[in-house]
Formats: sequence, C-alpha cells, structure tokens
Amino acid sequence: MKEKRRIKSYVITVVITMVVSVTGTLIFVQSYFNLISKEEKGTIISNTIVTEKLGQIDQWATSEFRYQGTYSKTKSREVFGLHVPFGDNKVEVDYEGVIKVGYVTEDIKTEVNNTTKKITVSLSSPKVFDNYIILDNLKIKEENNVLNPLHVSDLPTYFESIESDELSRAEKEYNIYAEAEKKAKEAISEKLSVFSDYTVVFAGDSKAKGL
Repeated sequence: MKEKRRIKSYVITVVITMVVSVTGTLIFVQSYFNLISKEEKGTIISNTIVTEKLGQIDQWATSEFRYQGTYSKTKSREVFGLHVPFGDNKVEVDYEGVIKVGYVTEDIKTEVNNTTKKITVSLSSPKVFDNYIILDNLKIKEENNVLNPLHVSDLPTYFESIESDELSRAEKEYNIYAEAEKKAKEAISEKLSVFSDYTVVFAGDSKAKGL
C-alpha cells in the first residue's frame, strides 16, 4: 500500500513538473513572438533597425556650393634679383566648380529609448565629399614670353589654389558646414519618420537634453 502511495506521489510530482515546464516554455514563446509582432508593427524598435534604415544611404551629401570666377597669375623673370623688363608671363583662368559637403552613414550614431519613445541621433562634423573644377568649362588666356614660359604642369597648382580659396569662401559666405548639418537633420528626420510612434531628436539640441 505504501509502495502504491509512493508511486502515485512520484507520478503527480512528474506531471506537475511537466506542466510547469510546458507552461513556462509557452509563456516564453508567446512573449518572444509578441515582441517580434510589436517590432514589426512599429510599436517598439531596436537600434539595429534604425541603423539599417539609415544605412540604405551610404553618403548624405546634404549641401552643395557652385562657384565661378577668374584666377590670375603673373610670373616675372628676374636676373640676380632684378626684374627683367618684358619678361612677364600672365595667365587668366575662367573657371566653374562644385563643392559637396555632407555625412558618411557610419559616422551617424543613434540611440533608441523605447521607454520615452525617442530616437537620439548624434552627428559628427560634416565632410567635404567633392571639390573640383569643371574642366570642360575652363577658359584659359595667357601672355606667354618665350624667355620665361608658363608650363602646362603648373595648372594643377593653380587649380589647388582655386579650390582651396573657394572652399574658404563657401565657409564664410555660404556657411556650408552649418547648412550641411541643417539639411542632414531634415533628411534623417524624414528617413526615420516611418517609425511614427517615435520622436527623432539630435544630440545637443534642447529637445535631447535629459535623455
């Protein structure tokens, strides 16, 4: 009789253990699929999803500055430190060019807060993607003295000087870096607007403080 009771007690214990185990497994599986379902519906998101969304664009060239002007260079001939009359050469270059500034996606950092429903975006300093002279639009005028000739090999040096000067002008007159940051924020906010339950803020902005 005692043996039967022990067997019965053992069977009951095994059954209870199995029920608890199965129930725990079912709860875990249900929670997991609920999490996936919520994520797919956009009620919660992960930082990985946000990063992948921004990663669909490799470079954010958000600001462009087109320039044009005339570059003049005079080359004088000297002998023993004295200027030689009629030995000057002069070159004038009418040019047009383009500067593009923006961000590389890998330099854009994000942090998702599923409690406050906010995506905080941190931007590094914008980079110059392009700064070049449009060669097809070049017009070169020269007064070349055979005693002191200008060489074609000098042109790249002139171009470097032009590009450097125009980048400085774009910074001072057009504020190209600030413009790039402003437009990047607009483009990123638009890109992340698919997560409609979340507010996009940028590190350093007043809305981001306290996060």
